[in-house]
Amino acid sequence: LQQADHDNWLNSYNGLNINKQDTKTLIGKNDNQFKHYLDRYKYFQRYSQKPQLYYRERAEEFLVLLEINLKEHNGTGLVSNHISLADVAIFPFILS
Repeated sequence: LQQADHDNWLNSYNGLNINKQDTKTLIGKNDNQFKHYLDRYKYFQRYSQKPQLYYRERAEEFLVLLEINLKEHNGTGLVSNHISLADVAIFPFILS
């Protein structure tokens, strides 16, 4: 993307700035917290330290954050009113 960012996922889209820190923070929460709890929810037989519901509730906290972000950006993107790197990076985990 540093060489060819045709959709401006890293910088701006049609002159609107995309907050890089918001993007990094959201992707970090997805990759670390959400994925951690999602795996334990999906494969709870391997992670019997807590009940399956516990892992689901922790994962849902991230989904609530995504809903809030989408509402703030008119349902178009997670960190701006346009699709960004955050949307593309997180999308596959939400569909799984």
